[in-house]
Amino acid sequence: MILLRMFWALFLAGMVAYTFNRSWRWEHGEPMQETLFSSDKPRTKETIVWLDPSFLPVLLLFILVMLGSIHGSDGVDRFLSLSLDVMILISIYFILLIFLLPVFRKYFSARACATMWVLPVFMFWQVHLLIQNTPAPSFVIYIPSHILGLLYFIWIIGFVIVYAGKFISHFLFRYRVMSASIPVRDPDILELFQQELKRLEYYRPVKLVQSAAVTVPLSMGTMKRTRVTVLPNREFTKQELQFIFRHEIHHIQRGDVSNKMFFAFCQALCWFNPLIWVAIQKASDDLELSCDEIVLEDMDDEKRRQYADLLLNTAGSSRGFTTCLSAAAETMRYRLKNVVTVRKRWPGTVLLSIAMFLCVMSHGVIAVSNDRGTVAELITEYRTVEDIRSVYYQPEGETLLSEVYGWDGVELFSYLASLEVEKLSSGNEIQNISNHRVAIVFDRNGTIELTMDERLIEVYHYHHGGKKEFYYLRSKVDWDVIEGYLDFDAERPVDPTLLWPEMKVHFDVPGLDEPIFAVRNNLRVWEIETGETLRASGNSDSAGGVSGVNPTQAQLVFDMPVSEITVWMREWDSTVQTSITLTLGVENGCYFIPLDGNSANYEVEVLYEPLDGIRYEATYAFYVEYPE
Repeated sequence: MILLRMFWALFLAGMVAYTFNRSWRWEHGEPMQETLFSSDKPRTKETIVWLDPSFLPVLLLFILVMLGSIHGSDGVDRFLSLSLDVMILISIYFILLIFLLPVFRKYFSARACATMWVLPVFMFWQVHLLIQNTPAPSFVIYIPSHILGLLYFIWIIGFVIVYAGKFISHFLFRYRVMSASIPVRDPDILELFQQELKRLEYYRPVKLVQSAAVTVPLSMGTMKRTRVTVLPNREFTKQELQFIFRHEIHHIQRGDVSNKMFFAFCQALCWFNPLIWVAIQKASDDLELSCDEIVLEDMDDEKRRQYADLLLNTAGSSRGFTTCLSAAAETMRYRLKNVVTVRKRWPGTVLLSIAMFLCVMSHGVIAVSNDRGTVAELITEYRTVEDIRSVYYQPEGETLLSEVYGWDGVELFSYLASLEVEKLSSGNEIQNISNHRVAIVFDRNGTIELTMDERLIEVYHYHHGGKKEFYYLRSKVDWDVIEGYLDFDAERPVDPTLLWPEMKVHFDVPGLDEPIFAVRNNLRVWEIETGETLRASGNSDSAGGVSGVNPTQAQLVFDMPVSEITVWMREWDSTVQTSITLTLGVENGCYFIPLDGNSANYEVEVLYEPLDGIRYEATYAFYVEYPE
């Protein structure tokens, strides 16, 4: 797991470094390379770093739909937990960036500083978001369940109000600007605008208008019909217009309007945190500083003074999802200082790649828990030492769990039950890199498997669709104590009455590896000669199965030789029951059930081969629920 995570972190870091370096070279005059799809038509030079920043909200919406379709109402809970994880990481990242920004601005290019603010876009474009997989946390924030539910509600309401408010404000502002606008018809201005577009190799349509509703030059829109540069109703010199056009076209090339939309999303997501509002303002400032940087490149002192005068004469702030030449008074001083002062700075490619790597590797370090207590209170409340069916142990340095056939159940159960844990509220599959583990299977009140390592307890519910719960260990595990309760020299029991033969079911799903479900119901053991029943389990309606996927066949695997087997399929409404013809697999004890795409419940009646004069008879059950 750690190797996969490091690989992915290096991949994302490399992609950010590559695309940033490419956009840097393009903006500094390097021509675009020809591709297999090149044509005679001029190619537009866009300098967006890898992905459009506004993609993150779309990605999260896709994950919501995916989780909802697969997990139903439980998928919504997972999505809320995932959104909480995203909010926490963005908050921490932006706050750290606020304090590190003065150092970054001093030594690295403004373009690198501006790109630092959009790294969360790439941070969450990761495999773990799709497979819901993160490492065990290092820090846990405890919020009681009833309070967490209330906070979720307040948080969502605040998010909707802030996010919707920003879009409404933008559209009202755009309507007011465009209603008061007229197309620029001066041929000299149009020619100069086209010259700058051609100079920067941007060939997509951009409208040029004048509007009495603005006091500063600005650009807005992300699509062909909405992309526009707006000039205020005042006279500009040719040099000033050249500065304005060059500045705004660079904004358009870089997709800075999309950056503004992404900042609005982050602001809405963390609306309750005043530091995030400060961070978003600084992020917007860095967008302007980065355009100043490229516009003023290789300019002499005289032109720099002219550019500074232009900033002063057009001082103001933009509204909505727009980019503008000038700035508000609170940031003007810093911009003017950078305009008149020539300072050599590093591009920042290495800085971005390191930051990307660290962000990916640190994701999941902080988690939220919604309950705390002992293992006895939260996990094994309705189970006793007699319910322990099997124990597995993985010593440090080993790679696999091995079954242990002898244990002091009373002491082991007592120690385990006393450990303090916190139930994690996470939408992710959590895995630890620890290779020191113990696993205990309980066979009462629904079969569960409790796997514990250095920091985490995973509880797997066999009879609830393979549901998993994760608990963070608040106290350190004493592995010496656990090993003292285990008898590693004990051999597998030979008494056949102690056996509980298993049937394992796994499903062939195109493009998906489903977990294996072990289901055990209605077992009867009797002596062949006397017919005396030695053991019989109670009836159980619980069964493992799959839902929300499209399996093509089910594979049945038995750990004892089978003499007779019958499979019954009961339709989803339980009205029709039919017998199923099985296909014997290549390996002994392996059978295949064809699945026809209809949701159904299955019962498997098995008579095993006699063992030492003892016969086992079992009825197993599982279900398959296809998506509607």
